[in-house]
Amino acid sequence: PRQLSLFQILDRDDLFVVGDEQQSIYGFRNADVEVFRSRRSALAADGRVATLATNFRSRGAILETINAAFAPRLGPDFVALRECREPAVVEEAPGPLVELLLTDQAGWDDDAIELGELPRGAAWRHAEARLLAQRVRDLVDAGEARPEDVVVLFRGLGDLPVFERALEDQRLLTLSVGGRGYWGRQVVRDLCAWLSALANPRDETALYGVLASPLVGLSSDALAHVARAGRGNAWRVISAGGDALPARLRDDDRERLAVFARRFGAERELAPRLGLDELLRRVVDATAYDLHVLRLSGGARRLANVHKLMRLAAAFERDHGRDVRGLADLATAELEAEARETDAPVELGDVKAVRLMTIHAAKGLEFGTVCVADLGRRRPGDGDVDLLADPRTGEVGLRLVGLDGTSDRALDFEALRDRARARDAHEEERILYVAATRARDRLILSGCAPLAPWPKAGPSAAPLSWLAPALLGGDLANLPAAEEALRDVTWLQDGGHEARLRVVLNAPATVGRVLRAQSLAPAGAREPVAPAPPAHAPQPEPAAPAPAMRTLSYSALASWGECGYRFYLTRLLGLPEEPLAAAAGLPVPVPAALDPRLRGTLVHELLEADPPAPAAERVAGVAAAHGVQLSALEAADVARLADAFASSPLARRVARARSVRREHGFTVALGGTLLTGIVDVLAHERGGAQLVVDYKSDGLGPETDLEAYVQEHYGVQLRVYALAALRGGAARVEVAYAFLERPLEPVQRHFEAADADRLQDELLALAAGMLAGEYPVTDRPHRDLCLTCPGRRALCSHPEELTLRERPQP
Repeated sequence: PRQLSLFQILDRDDLFVVGDEQQSIYGFRNADVEVFRSRRSALAADGRVATLATNFRSRGAILETINAAFAPRLGPDFVALRECREPAVVEEAPGPLVELLLTDQAGWDDDAIELGELPRGAAWRHAEARLLAQRVRDLVDAGEARPEDVVVLFRGLGDLPVFERALEDQRLLTLSVGGRGYWGRQVVRDLCAWLSALANPRDETALYGVLASPLVGLSSDALAHVARAGRGNAWRVISAGGDALPARLRDDDRERLAVFARRFGAERELAPRLGLDELLRRVVDATAYDLHVLRLSGGARRLANVHKLMRLAAAFERDHGRDVRGLADLATAELEAEARETDAPVELGDVKAVRLMTIHAAKGLEFGTVCVADLGRRRPGDGDVDLLADPRTGEVGLRLVGLDGTSDRALDFEALRDRARARDAHEEERILYVAATRARDRLILSGCAPLAPWPKAGPSAAPLSWLAPALLGGDLANLPAAEEALRDVTWLQDGGHEARLRVVLNAPATVGRVLRAQSLAPAGAREPVAPAPPAHAPQPEPAAPAPAMRTLSYSALASWGECGYRFYLTRLLGLPEEPLAAAAGLPVPVPAALDPRLRGTLVHELLEADPPAPAAERVAGVAAAHGVQLSALEAADVARLADAFASSPLARRVARARSVRREHGFTVALGGTLLTGIVDVLAHERGGAQLVVDYKSDGLGPETDLEAYVQEHYGVQLRVYALAALRGGAARVEVAYAFLERPLEPVQRHFEAADADRLQDELLALAAGMLAGEYPVTDRPHRDLCLTCPGRRALCSHPEELTLRERPQP
C-alpha cells in the first residue's frame, strides 16, 4: 500500500500500472496481491483496464494443459493464456508436451533395489532424481533438447545436490544458479577453510576442515587423536613436533600430518608476502588437489570452480588489499546469506549445461524444457508462530505457551492463522503456475507421493497432493495402473481447454528397477545406476565404457611435442634440470641478468592491474611480494616492458571491450582428455566475438620473424586457446600474441565457429602419442632444448655435436 501511495502522489493523470496477479509470488517480501486487485477494481470502474492474454513463449498444447489445471485453483479472475508463437516454429508434437513423472514413496528401501551412490536423502527421492535425470538424458540423446536449454526448478534447495549428482551420473554437465550453489561447493569450502586457518590457526572449525579434506586427508581416528591432544588448540600440538601425538597415529596419518605441519607453517610465514590467488594456487599444486577434483563426478566443472575462486581472490585483493581473513569471512558470509553466485563455466564461454535454480530465480526467464522437481516435498508448518496481526483490520492474535508445554490461543489467533494459511496456499499455487509457464517446448513435473492412499491436501501438504489431481481433471483414476507404468491422458475442461498429459509411474514394481548407467566415476568406485526407461520403450544397447578421464596442461603437451623423452625425465620421473652453469661446463654459476622466468612473471603481474597504473610505481612492490629485490636497471627493464604494452593499440582495444577477465583459468574437453590452462586476458567484444591476449616477454631481436616464431613455439597453445573459446560459445575468436619487446607488432590469428572441429582434430593428432604413453626423443636436438636436460650426458641417443648446436631452422 505504501508503494502505491507514493505512485499516486506522483500521478498527473499519466500513471500506467502493469501487473500480473497470477505471478504474485513475493509474499515473503511483504508483497500483497490484494493491493493489485483493489487497484484493478478501481480502474475497471472507469473502464481503464486492459487485459493481455497472448503468450509468445509457450506452445499451445502446454498452455492448454496449464490453463485447464490452474483455472479452477486460481479463481474467477484467472486469465487463460493463448498461444501467439510464429507459425514457422510450431510443429506437431508426437505426444503430450506436459509430462508428470510420479514416483511412489513406498518400497524403495528394499535391498534388491540398487539406486547407486547419491548425496544423503530418502530412497524414494533418489528414485525420483534417477528417473528425472534419465528422462533428460533421453531427450538430449533423441535430439529433442539441448542441455543448455534444460532447467530443473526447485521450490527449495534442500535436495538440489541429489538431483545434480543424478544428472552428472548421466554425463550431463550441470550449473547451479543462485542459492548456496557456488559458495556451498565442497571444493570452495575446502580452499576457504585453508585461507581461514592460515589467517588464524586457532579457528578450529577451519583447521579441522582442512585436516579432514583432501588437502591433508587425515582419517576420522586421526582427527579424534588430534582433538584429544589439542584441547582447543590443535595447531599448537601439531606444530610442536613432539612424539606423543604421532605415536598414536597410523603410519599414513603420521606422514600426512608431518607434511601438513611443514607446509602449513611455511605458508603462514609467506602469506603476508603472497597474493591471495597465489596462496590458493600453491596449496592446489602442492597437494595435487586439482587431480583429486578431476577424478570426482563432474570433475571438469568442479575444477572450473577452483579456478574461479582464484579469480575471485585476485579481484578481492585488488579491491580490499591482501586480507586473507577478509576473503575467508566474505566466503562464510556469502554462504550463510545464500548469495546468488553461479558455478564457473567449464570452458572460456558459457557452459553447455543443465541449469538448476529456484522457481523464484527463474521468474521472468524462459527455457526450452522446464523440469519442476521435488514436488513431493512437504511445506513447512506454522507451529512456531506465536503472534499474528492484521494492520488493516486491527486484529491481533496470541498463542500463550505454559510451563508444561501446553498452549492457549487468545484473541483473534485462529482466524488470523486460517487467513494466513489460505494466503500462503494460494501463493504456493501461483508459484507453481510461474514455474510451469517458463516452458517453451516441453514441461516435465516430477514428484513423490504415497500412492496408497493418495495424500490429503492441507496446510503443510506437498504441492503434488493437489497438483496431480488438478492435472488429471480431478480424477485419480486417470493414473496408470501398476502393470502399464505409463498412460497418456486427455480431458476437456468446462471452459474448453483440452489438457493432454503423459503420466509415468515410477514404482519398485514397474519402471523403478534399475539398469547400469554410464558414469565418469573413478576406477574402482561403485558405479551409479539409474532407473530403466518405461516398460513400453525398447531397451538400449549397452554403451561402450567411457574412456578414463585424464587431464593435461597445454604447456605439458607443448613440452612433450619438443622432446617426449625430456618430458618423461622431467615431468614424470621428476628429475631436476641441470643448473645452467654446470651444463655449460663452467666452474662457477653464471652471473646473469634477472632470471627470464622471474622477469616474465613480474611483467605479467604488472599488466594484471585493472585499471593499470604506471609500472615504475609498482615494480618494487611486485618484486618484494616474490621475495626479490631488483637493481635499478632490472626494475627499469621490467617496467619498460609493461608500460610498452600499456600504451599499445592492442591495450587500447582491450580497454574498449565489453568485459575483460585477466588470468582466466579454463578447462576444455579434448575427446576423453581435459586440457587446462590460463589465459592472460579474455576480452568479450561486441557481436559475440572474443579476444584472447597472451603476453610474451621472450628476448627477441628485430630480425626475428614473429609469425614463424609463434607457429614453432606456441602453435599448440594457439590452438588450445581458440578451441576453448569456440567450444565455450564464441561466435568468433581472435588470439593475439603480444611480444613485449615489440609491442606494436602483435601476431594475430582469427578463427570462426566452423574451425572448432578442425582445431580439435589437430590437437588430438598432436596429443595422440602422449596419450598413448609414447615418449620419443626429438629428431631436432639443439642447445636451447637440450643444454639443461638431465639425460643429455648419459641417456640421450644424440651426440653432443647435435645437442649443443644452435637451433636449426624449421
